[in-house]
Amino acid sequence: RDKIVQGLLSQNGKLKGKLSEATKMMEQLQKEMKQKDQTMQQEQGKDYLIFEDDVYGDITIDDPLILKIVQTCQFQRLKDIKQLGYIYQNMQKSTYSRLQHSIGMYYLAGEYVKQLQQRQPELNITESDVLCVQIAALCYNLGHGPFSHTFGLFLDEMFKYGNKPWEKVSEASVMMFDHMIEENDEVKVLLVKFLDNYEEDIAFIKELIHGTYNVCKIYHN
Repeated sequence: RDKIVQGLLSQNGKLKGKLSEATKMMEQLQKEMKQKDQTMQQEQGKDYLIFEDDVYGDITIDDPLILKIVQTCQFQRLKDIKQLGYIYQNMQKSTYSRLQHSIGMYYLAGEYVKQLQQRQPELNITESDVLCVQIAALCYNLGHGPFSHTFGLFLDEMFKYGNKPWEKVSEASVMMFDHMIEENDEVKVLLVKFLDNYEEDIAFIKELIHGTYNVCKIYHN
C-alpha cells in the first residue's frame, strides 16, 4: 500500500509539473496574442488595412482607391452575407462571408495579373490595367442579396411572370458598382485620379465583372 501511495504521489507531482508548464505556455501564448492585437491595432490606421485570411494569410490593402472602396457601405454589407447561404445553420464552420471572399479574390487576381505584367512585358499591362482587374475582382460580389445565391430563387418566385430586375448576380454587381460610385464622391475622385482613362477603364471593369469582356480584342490590338 505504501508503494501505491508513493506511486500516486509521484504521479501527482509529475502532473503538477506538467500543469505548471502548460500554464506557463498558455500565459506566453496569451501574451503573444495580446502583442499581436496591439500591433494590428497600430497598423490598421488610415493609410492601410490588414485582413487575416484563412487561405492567403495576412492581406495588406494600402492602395488608397481600394481602401476607399472597401470602406464603403456598399462593400461592407457583404460581411453580413454568408458565402454558402444558410448552410451555416447546419454546418457551423461554414461562416465565410462574401466580404472575406471578395478580399481573397482581390488578392489572387492582383497576384495573377502582376505575374503576367512581369513575365510577359510584351502585353504592355499598365498599372491602371492591374488596378482595373483588382477592382473588378473586389466588386464582383457586390450584387449578392441575403443568403447569397438563394436570393436568386426568391427573385425567380417573385418575378415568375416577368420584370425580374436582373438575371445574373453579375448584373446586380455592376448596378451596385455604379451605385457605389454615385454615392461616394471620394471613390469617383480616386478613380479619376488613378485610372488612365476613366470612361474606358470603368467600362472595362464592368465587362470583367459581368463576364462580357471580348477576349478577341486582345488579339486585334
